[in-house]
Amino acid sequence: MTTQVKIRRTYDVPAQRIYDAWTDPEQVRQWLTLGGTYEGTVRVGGKYQLNMIDDGNVKEQSGTYLHLDPPHLIEFTWFSTCGTYGKESLVRIEITDLGSSCEMVLTHTKLPEDKVQGHTEGWTQFAEILAKQVGSR
Repeated sequence: MTTQVKIRRTYDVPAQRIYDAWTDPEQVRQWLTLGGTYEGTVRVGGKYQLNMIDDGNVKEQSGTYLHLDPPHLIEFTWFSTCGTYGKESLVRIEITDLGSSCEMVLTHTKLPEDKVQGHTEGWTQFAEILAKQVGSR
């Protein structure tokens, strides 16, 4: 059985700032890898490889960008040996412009049931790290 994670977070920055943090390779490296690496081509059909450092261990993720609609939507596949048991899952990031702020809804689907809690905790942590990265409270 597979299931999903949904994280909702408001940032007091414009939507474009959040979109850029997810799509600019240097910014992704700064906040999403925890000191690891990111390489990728951010375009529909482009591939990425992300290596996070977690408690001294390298966790590899990879995937393909499926949809990019600046500054509102980013969708990509998410594949990892330990986090999804080598099966492809899907991450969708919807960003709603609220004027001087925005709301981000991250939905991660097709996850193994026993990996939902860990991904919920992880994405919640990364939503907070992202807030610091973009200068939001």
